[in-house]
Amino acid sequence: MKSFITSICKCLLTLLGFSAVGCNSPFIAREEYGSPYADFEVKGKVVDAELSQPVQGLKVSAMEQNGNPQPVVTGTTDAEGRFSLSGSFFPSESVLVKVEDTDQEENGGLFQTVTVSVSLEHVSDGEGWYSGMFSAGDVEVTVTRDISSDW
Repeated sequence: MKSFITSICKCLLTLLGFSAVGCNSPFIAREEYGSPYADFEVKGKVVDAELSQPVQGLKVSAMEQNGNPQPVVTGTTDAEGRFSLSGSFFPSESVLVKVEDTDQEENGGLFQTVTVSVSLEHVSDGEGWYSGMFSAGDVEVTVTRDISSDW
């Protein structure tokens, strides 16, 4: 009879929005707020498709694959065309890398904007909402000259 009354009480409490989890339950409540996130790092080089030479002064941005147009992090290529981007984002196995020519002719030409999907490797685990570290290295992005500006 006691278990019947306990079952009825649990059902009523559930209907009212209360949980009937006992103290001896293996469930462990965590105090966590927000959404899952992870850290990422993308390193690479931007190369001129025509000359096979590195291109400096290009804006490089990393964006989430979920369609959010806002970059997570932005950087600029150095004299060897290299870039390094790191930040935090919603956990994913890939990231979009966008390369734009913002200085016009100062870097030796006007280049078309290009966006590529870069696969990330999960290099370390996290705990709770933190999913760990994702990384990609030796990414090569090829850009072409914008010939439409010559017309």
